[in-house]
Amino acid sequence: MSQGSRMFKFLKMHETLFKLLNLHDAIVLFFYYSFLQSSMEHCAQVILYTLLMSERYLKHIDHGLLYYLQSNQTQGIKVRRSDLVGLIMRRNELANDILKASTTQQLPPLLRSPSMCKGCRHLNACTIYHKAYGGNTESSGLGDMFDSHIHHLTTAHCVFLRHWDRLIDLEAKEMQLVKNEIWRSRGLRGDPLTSCLTSIVLDTSKELLHHKSYKDDRFVYRFVHQDIPSRSLNASDGESLSVVASPANVLDCTLRSGDYVMLSTKTGHLTVASGFITDISRSHVSVSLSKRLRLPGSDAASEAQDLFQEVWRIDKDEVMTSFSVMRFNLVQLFQQSAESSQLRKMIVDLEAPRFDSGCIFSQDPAISYIWSEKNLNDDQRRAILKILTTKDYALILGMPGTGKTSTMVHAVKALLMRGSSILLTSYTNSAVDNLLIKLKAQVISILDASIKN
Repeated sequence: MSQGSRMFKFLKMHETLFKLLNLHDAIVLFFYYSFLQSSMEHCAQVILYTLLMSERYLKHIDHGLLYYLQSNQTQGIKVRRSDLVGLIMRRNELANDILKASTTQQLPPLLRSPSMCKGCRHLNACTIYHKAYGGNTESSGLGDMFDSHIHHLTTAHCVFLRHWDRLIDLEAKEMQLVKNEIWRSRGLRGDPLTSCLTSIVLDTSKELLHHKSYKDDRFVYRFVHQDIPSRSLNASDGESLSVVASPANVLDCTLRSGDYVMLSTKTGHLTVASGFITDISRSHVSVSLSKRLRLPGSDAASEAQDLFQEVWRIDKDEVMTSFSVMRFNLVQLFQQSAESSQLRKMIVDLEAPRFDSGCIFSQDPAISYIWSEKNLNDDQRRAILKILTTKDYALILGMPGTGKTSTMVHAVKALLMRGSSILLTSYTNSAVDNLLIKLKAQVISILDASIKN
């Protein structure tokens, strides 16, 4: 039976069951793509969702249902007061540990319970951090289990982890301050030199409040400036017009399509949603959200009206580069896997990259192209050959004006001849733009030839 048919059968079965039992109280339905297993974590998540849904719908919910997709089995969860008290106490302990870790750089102690830690998915991270911050086998309370997870770490590895963990903390704090002070650090109107838009409202000329994209299951909302009548922004054929009443009414800032943004209310100075810009012009901006836009405290009857009456503000989300992902990637460097070991050698131990000098004399069309290209000087040619023959990575250094961008153009052409996938990135957008401009004519000819073949 397919996954979809099992799901449909399950929902119809329980819909019939609820009707037969005449149950009018709501329950939480939670899905897991795994086999049925006794898990306190699964039950706790269901209990937490009952609290969230009780608050959201103002209805007492004290039952939940776990459905394991792979095994097609269910497990009923009844919320007991003792369970809620236990969860809230653990939540408070966790909040206290997070506060202490963020302010004093002190991690909470290990549980010192081999039976409990053995099956924990965070065991690797816990043992690595415990070792990095001066812990040992005795203080861990895990004995041989601890040694088996950290025996490969050296003093240099621990110093590296502590150093970069501290830098991530500092950057996270700085970005959080920017986010918290967003209303006091900027003026009431959007400055063309800043990444924010103010005094905007939902476009009332649209028939629907939102547009749901069924491709990615997101909600797209269109905003216009508060002082511009929405009817003046759309032609009869639906095309957007560049109608601007005054310079103050122009949606002009550094925001661009694809930027991650925060959506806030001007009246309450409250951030209510985050998403990314799908379309922006001098007259309107469209933002894609993962959830339906909703004002806190707004009831269903007046929800749409409240949204239209609200004055909004859009700010670029500088914290979108998740610091939790950074920390996760940092810890991954010190795992015992073969991939982590190789990355650790290059990034932490600074082991020299490896190159395959033998392939220079092969029949590789990319290398043949580099040798035959007359627009390259000797230094540029050697640099590209390093890129083509590396087994790990290659760093190309050069002073301004020495032809680094031209070198990269020919390197991209050579890699495309091999059918390689290429990611171009830079600290600034202008650097990427300059490279793309130079690539445009040459790369398109290569792509056209590839399509024809």
